[in-house]
Amino acid sequence: RGATVMLAESAHATLLASLARAELDCVLGRLMLGAAQAVFRTEVLYDEPICVVARPGHPLAQSSRITAAALARQDWILPPPEAPLRQRIDAYFAQEGLALPPPIAESVSLLANEVLLRGADMLAAMPRAVAHHYAELGVLVILKFKPDWSLPAVGVVQRAHVEPTPALARFLDALRSE
Repeated sequence: RGATVMLAESAHATLLASLARAELDCVLGRLMLGAAQAVFRTEVLYDEPICVVARPGHPLAQSSRITAAALARQDWILPPPEAPLRQRIDAYFAQEGLALPPPIAESVSLLANEVLLRGADMLAAMPRAVAHHYAELGVLVILKFKPDWSLPAVGVVQRAHVEPTPALARFLDALRSE
């Protein structure tokens, strides 16, 4: 109590630039720092696998064995080409000797993707916790396909030589306890 958490969603590089300028106290997300590691300190919170999802009536929704070839024949919502998940998906299909058709949409918005998936026979890749949330609501189904599309861990990034304020310390403690 006594502190307000402001949530800002943006591209990873934009958020890190704001953090470096002390406009943000921390950044939560995939830990993809590269050369900026010395300026920041990171803490891993969790790893999360990726799931492939579709609307409940999708032709693959009830399939018990889904192949890469079956997935490659589908329409997809994919992250933009520069996104790590997109690069991992493209690499997977290339390793399988397959190519996906151009995506119907390129989006990293989970809400937009969920709305698009509800209305058409398309597939998308989502973090497991988000996919389970939508599956519990009956909005989407998780396909019986377990890709090894690993991404960097989810964690918190702070400025390297700056001690957290008491409010930030309480916030970080709350994150760690989840």
